[in-house]
Amino acid sequence: MTALKRHFIRRSLYNEVGSKFHDGGFTLIEILAATLISALLLGSLYAVFHGALKLRDKDYGVMEKGLPRAYVTEIMDRDFRNMAPPVGILAGAVIGETNKESDLRRDRVEFYTSTGVLTDKENWGDVQKVEYYLLDPEENDKGEKGQGLDFVRAITRNLLASIAQEPEETRLLNGVKSLEITYFDGQTWQDSWDSTGLDNASPKAVKIRIEFETTADGEESIPSLELLIEVAASAVTSQGGTNASGS
Repeated sequence: MTALKRHFIRRSLYNEVGSKFHDGGFTLIEILAATLISALLLGSLYAVFHGALKLRDKDYGVMEKGLPRAYVTEIMDRDFRNMAPPVGILAGAVIGETNKESDLRRDRVEFYTSTGVLTDKENWGDVQKVEYYLLDPEENDKGEKGQGLDFVRAITRNLLASIAQEPEETRLLNGVKSLEITYFDGQTWQDSWDSTGLDNASPKAVKIRIEFETTADGEESIPSLELLIEVAASAVTSQGGTNASGS
């Protein structure tokens, strides 16, 4: 066999083996293309998963902020709706004060309501004195105070005590910027109310607006809380004395 013939035989065998090897594997370009596609798919999945986590955290935050608001709304609605007439032994005047600081309303109101809970430890009636106002926030463990003011509900249960009782304060909301309370007398809305100078009359309705502080980026962190509550009870004086009537 001549050298030229042996060369052609070896070349034929090399081409056959190389063809079989190429048919059973991938080229470098194919591997790179597959890697690129896998990276794009993983990036898309990560973006979708990350967006879902952010949406979940946002919804959870909204739910957390909404729960106290719903709780506060229910408490205030019950207190004002069951306002006791400002006459009688276990009752007192309805006093609504208007306070302004730097063009912001920081009102205060006190009245008596029949929303006290009867328990074995507290054997007095269900009529209690309720006050709503704003206070400076308390310091945390680091000695820092939060932004804005705290919305406070103070109650006094034992109305027949011989010694003045210290009200029990509960901080319902924080980060409050302003508290505006107006009172409806049947014709117009009043910024303040004093039943002692209005023939012991209760307001027909109460409108409450609570505004919250804004975040650092200028967007309002929590929408304003607005309530319109109809007062169920009223009392007026008459020539024969005082009497109370419920509507």
